[in-house]
Order: sequence, then C-alpha cells, then structure tokens
Amino acid sequence: MEIKAIGQEIKKLNNGLDGISDKLVLALEKYQREYERLIMKYKFDLDENGYLKRTSANFNKISKITPMDNLGFNQLAITHIKQYNDVAEMQATFNKIIGIKIDLDYKDVTILKHYKNFDLANMYGEAAQLDNLIKKQLINAVFLNRSWHDTVLALATDLLGADIKDGRLSRYAETYMRTSLFGLSRIIDKKIYDKQNITNFVFLGALDGRTRPFCKAHVGNKYAREEIEQFPVENGSGLDPFFAPGGWNCRHRLIPVDIID
Repeated sequence: MEIKAIGQEIKKLNNGLDGISDKLVLALEKYQREYERLIMKYKFDLDENGYLKRTSANFNKISKITPMDNLGFNQLAITHIKQYNDVAEMQATFNKIIGIKIDLDYKDVTILKHYKNFDLANMYGEAAQLDNLIKKQLINAVFLNRSWHDTVLALATDLLGADIKDGRLSRYAETYMRTSLFGLSRIIDKKIYDKQNITNFVFLGALDGRTRPFCKAHVGNKYAREEIEQFPVENGSGLDPFFAPGGWNCRHRLIPVDIID
C-alpha cells in the first residue's frame, strides 16, 4: 500500500480515537461544572461578612462531602472504559485495510483487559484525589476563617478550572487518557509485530500545526527496533516507543516497512 493511502487511513483511525477522547473531556468538563455547583449548595456557617466560621459543624460538613458518589463519576468512568472494545475493533479494521496480517483475536487480547482495568482504577483514583484536594482546601479555609466567596473562587481556579478546560480532571483526560487510548491501539499492533517478528518500521502520520519537533524530524523515516528503543530518551517522555513513539499525545504510528509499496 502506498504511504499516502496509509496516511489517510491513519488519519481516519486517529479521528475515531480523538472522538472517544473528546467525549471524555467534554463529560469531565460537565462534571467539573456540576462539582462547582454542588460545592456552592453546601450551607456552611458564615459570619456577617461572609467568612467561614471555625466551627465543628463546618469541619463535619466537609468530612461528609462525597462528590464522586453524588455526581456519578463511577458510571462516567465505566462508560468511557467500555469503549476500549471499540478501539480493538477499530484497530482490526485499520490493519486489515493497510494489509497487515492479523493472527490474534482482538477482544481476547490480554493487554486489552489489562488496560481497561488499569485505566478504570486510574480514573477512580484521579477523581478521589480531586475530592481530597477540595476537602483539604475547604478545611484550610475554615481553619483560617477565609471568605466563602474567595474560597470558591480559589477552588475553581486551582482545581475545577476557572475556564473549565483548565480543570484538573479535564487536563488529565486531555493528556493522560488521550495518550492511553492511542497507546492502547498501538500496543495491540505491537502484539502482532512481536508475533510476526517484524523488526523494521516507518514513522508515519500527519504533519500539521500540532506536530512537535521530534515527530517532524522522524515522519517518513525508517527505523529498526534498536533505534526505536531510543525514542523515549530522545523525546524525553520515558514512554514505551510502541505505546507513544513521539511521547505524550503523539498521533503518529510505526508501520512495518514490508507492507509499504
């Protein structure tokens, strides 16, 4: 298959993966907005100037805050992780189209089950950490008799995102979860490459305004596995080069030389 045609298929695949990631980012942006509204609903003891009183009632209210449960984070996470099966199907279709022989059942790939379990636990952990950080700031605010208005503003700015997109969870999804989704699709490929003992690859994908210098320098070039193993050092990411050849948020792929016309 010609490189141009492969590039078009990579673009289609990436668009599909981006669509799944974009849905998660939007869901978490909505979650952050609802989170802020939930915090605003709590009736803390304030003095006549709107400052938090240092009372046991206020500390007790903070200890009982459970946004993850109240806002349905667990179901949000499960809904996203279920789509990992779709990623496996997308990957199967991509490889068939570009001419890679498939000799494994994608749905039964052990790595798929591992990623689903790991990323689900990771999402739960990230949301729980946000809850803990929110509680910590609230406890500090009560202890220091801070303004309730300023406290909410600080929570929005530091953790929930004054612009929502800057919130802790949406940034996490934009970088970590997007990288993980793309990485899963490439690690599935690596299972095929390992099984077929493929050793030489071409670094392929789009060149656009988002392409970083490392990827610009590598697109279109051929590399042996030994050279590819040096990518994490060269790009400074420390990530498995078959998981993310260009580092975090990479959208490029390593395609076997043998299938390229």
